[in-house]
Amino acid sequence: MKIEDRSQRLVPHQLTSYLIDELMNLRTKPAGANNLIAVEPINKRMTKDKFSSLEMGVYVISLMEQEQTSRRRNRGLERR
Repeated sequence: MKIEDRSQRLVPHQLTSYLIDELMNLRTKPAGANNLIAVEPINKRMTKDKFSSLEMGVYVISLMEQEQTSRRRNRGLERR
C-alpha cells in the first residue's frame, strides 16, 4: 500500500485518538451546597472541553457517512 493511501486510511483512527484525549481532559468536582457539579480541565494547555470535542467528532463522522452514502448512490450500490 502506498504511503499516501495508508495515511488516508489511518485518518479516522487518529481522529478517534484525538477525540478520546480531549474527552479525558476534564475532571468533575462537587461545587456548592445544591449538589452542583463543576467541570475543570486537567491540562490547561488543551483548550477543548468534552462537549466541543464530542460535537466536533460527531460532525466529522456525519460528514464521512454522508460522503460514503453519496458515493454508494452514485455507483448504484445503495441498499434497498
